[in-house]
Amino acid sequence: MCRCVTVALVPVIAFLLYFANNMDAFKTYKANLNCTNIGADVLANSEDFAMYKNGMAFVSDGDLFNLFLTGINQAKKGQIFIMNLNSIDENYMETPKEVPIKGFPTGRNFQPHGIFYSNSTNRLYTVSHPHQGEGSFVEIFTVEENPLTLKHADSVLPTTENMVINDVVEGRSENEIFVSRFQWYAKPLGGELSQKTNKETAEEMKSLLMSFSPGTYIYGCRKENSEWKCGKATEKLGKFYNGLAISANRKFLFAADMFAKLIRIFKITDEGLMFHKDIQTSHAVDNIDFDTESQDLIGGTHVSLWRGPARLKND
Repeated sequence: MCRCVTVALVPVIAFLLYFANNMDAFKTYKANLNCTNIGADVLANSEDFAMYKNGMAFVSDGDLFNLFLTGINQAKKGQIFIMNLNSIDENYMETPKEVPIKGFPTGRNFQPHGIFYSNSTNRLYTVSHPHQGEGSFVEIFTVEENPLTLKHADSVLPTTENMVINDVVEGRSENEIFVSRFQWYAKPLGGELSQKTNKETAEEMKSLLMSFSPGTYIYGCRKENSEWKCGKATEKLGKFYNGLAISANRKFLFAADMFAKLIRIFKITDEGLMFHKDIQTSHAVDNIDFDTESQDLIGGTHVSLWRGPARLKND
């Protein structure tokens, strides 16, 4: 029995060491910016934001920390906030405000993860993990003004697996989206800390082992005859596809592969995504955004595994 347990722990320990090294856990960095925590009094666990107009930004708050660990029953109800970046200075920072949502499907939970705002179609795209056994959705909203409101426009179900998708971008039109898959296997509805079935335990162990090699991918979804159809957009697999971004001309898709420490660039074609090139990064890149004015690709990175938990503990 003891020998079996020891053998079972080997892949877990190997993965943890690999993960720690990849996330620069054994390095220390000194921040060169003075940053201030904004909205801690209203945001539970914000994961992504998207620039809107006039210095305003949408912020997702799906309470993912509690959702991932303990499931929907312990998570705060998901929300979208609006943040006024013009108000940020040394003396005053405006608290993010909740954006009302109307027309959302009755009975379905909304727990937003990655989000994307399209200037072209005035739509907000959100990955959501309702944790109700159907899978994770892309919920699409039309943005209305005076007052600022999100009107539910459509729902897309790239996969019926729970909590395997991460981020979304609009493609060449409102009838095309791309969605990143960052998990090999579905997560239990009760969260990581729940009692798992033998199948779930086996899949988790397998997922840890597989993290050494590419296995995540990108969904391409197109709306044809009022129906969304989704499938793999490319056979070019990633170790941990995470944030997505799209070029201003909608010809190129950028995908952050966090474990591989690279940004992968694809050309968008009628047949799907065609691999263009990889850009290696110094750190593990999470969310990314393409600035249409400066033509810069901007990414949030994990520079040290211990910095995040230490900051959370101090706050």
